[in-house]
Parts: sequence; C-alpha cells; structure tokens
Amino acid sequence: MQPAELCDIEPRLPPELERAIFEVAASNNLRVSSNLCFVARRVKAWIEPFLYRVFLLSNTDHAENFGKLLMKRPDIVKQHVQRVALTDSTSRTQARQILAICTNLLELCFWSSPYPGLLKDMQQLSLTHLSINLSAIFTTSTPRKFELPPQSMLGPFRCMTHLDVFNSNPSALVPFLVNDTFLPCLTHLSFTNTYSRPPIQRILVARPTLRVLAVLQTGARHMHIYADNPRADPVRAAAKDFTLAEAEDEIDDPRFCVGQLSNSWEDWVRGAWGGRDAWVRAEERVTERKEALQKRKLAEG
Repeated sequence: MQPAELCDIEPRLPPELERAIFEVAASNNLRVSSNLCFVARRVKAWIEPFLYRVFLLSNTDHAENFGKLLMKRPDIVKQHVQRVALTDSTSRTQARQILAICTNLLELCFWSSPYPGLLKDMQQLSLTHLSINLSAIFTTSTPRKFELPPQSMLGPFRCMTHLDVFNSNPSALVPFLVNDTFLPCLTHLSFTNTYSRPPIQRILVARPTLRVLAVLQTGARHMHIYADNPRADPVRAAAKDFTLAEAEDEIDDPRFCVGQLSNSWEDWVRGAWGGRDAWVRAEERVTERKEALQKRKLAEG
C-alpha cells in the first residue's frame, strides 16, 4: 500500500478516541510519531505538533539543524515549539533568532553564555519554566553590581512557576526573588550547584506560597558556597562534602530540600515530556520532610 492510499483510509473509531490513541503513541515514542504522520492526513494534523514540541540543542549539529528548520518552517516552529534548551553549542546569533521566532515557548533553559541584551530579546516570551544564570542578565557593567531592571522588562517572569538559577549569588537575588510583583506565580525555585543558607531562609519566610526550594547537585566536582553578601565570591566546596542531611538539618523548613542530578540534560528532556524529573523528585522529598515533621510533632505531643 502506498502512502498516498493511506491518506484516504476512513476512521473506524470515534474521532476523539482515535486521536487520543495516536497522541499517546506519539508521546511515548518520538520515532514512532514521525511514521504515524503517514497514516492519514488527519493523523498528521494531530501528531505533527509532537515532533516540534521539545528541542535540546546539545551540539553544533543540533543547533544548525534547528536553525535550518527555523528558516524553512518558521510558522510551524512558532506555533508548536514549547520547550527549548540552549547549550554552549548555540551561538549568540542562533539564540537571538530562536527567541525571535519561538514566541510561544513555555520553557527555556539558557545554558549558553548570556549576552548583553538577552533580557530584551526575551520580552516576547511568557514562560512558565526558566533555567538561567540570573545574575548575568541582571548585573550592570560595574563588576558584581546587581541591579533590578525596570518592571516593564520583567514580563517574561510574570507567569513563571518554576525557576532554576545557576552561577548566581543567592544573596544578591533576594530582592527579586521575594517580590510577588515580579514573580506572582512562582511555586518552585532551585539553585543548581549553589548554596547559601541565610538568603534561602529569607526567601522561604517571604514566600509562604512557595512549594519547593531546592538545591540541586549535578555531576560537578564542586558546590559554590556563598557568604551572606551580595558581592561575595563563592567558596568552592567539594561536592562530596556537601551532603543532603547536613543542608536539610540547617534549614528546618520542610519546603527546602537537596536533590541530585546525574545527567542534567537527560533529566530535562524527561521532564519536558512529562516524566519524573528533578522538580518531581524535589516535590517527593518535600512531602517526605513534611510527613517526618508531622510525626515528630505528634510524638512530642
């Protein structure tokens, strides 16, 4: 049977049920989803969005191929791309092109080097998830001087529920992170390979609606430990010396936890497709801490 004939196959199930079956099949296996597009025209219309939903640009080939896709099908990219992770393989020119076209993004991981004007290039976005070196886009030309941009520039943060921050001094970020006006929807916050107890405690006190505040350890050899000073440089501590138990003992708020990331790229892809990622594991750990706290209270009577 030729592909042209397949396009004329009549449905044998109710359309809603047929569509649900194909969408489940596509979401479980992207290789299968590309083949499903040849079943029938209606199936292609249902399945094609899955092919463009998530992109991890982990090497230069991925970045160049995505750039070609942007040039060839900008309308499809704009409509369907929801989650993108940019790494050091993405050039500044490519990043600016992606941010200009992918205006329906829900999640952005900017794991590439920030550049002047990045926040301006993000203005069209209304993100729910962001991973970024926040200090770099909020720091002025004066070394280590953190300065909040005008509120009119903070549109990309207004719908944000999940924010992951790396290479940033938590103490410097407190004025931004505790402000409900800047981050009215924030429920999940993490610092990757970064720890500073006093600002984390201040954030937890100031944001009672925050459900999770996590410190995430990747495979890096060191954690960056900051003093409670917005201009402090980090002290590099061996990751093996920074243990979950010790950090959680220091901060008794059960919404705080420490989590492990053996492979941050794989973890992100898993979460982007609805799987059990670092955020889900952090929620599970917070639930464990809350249950343990409740048991202690009951035991103490």
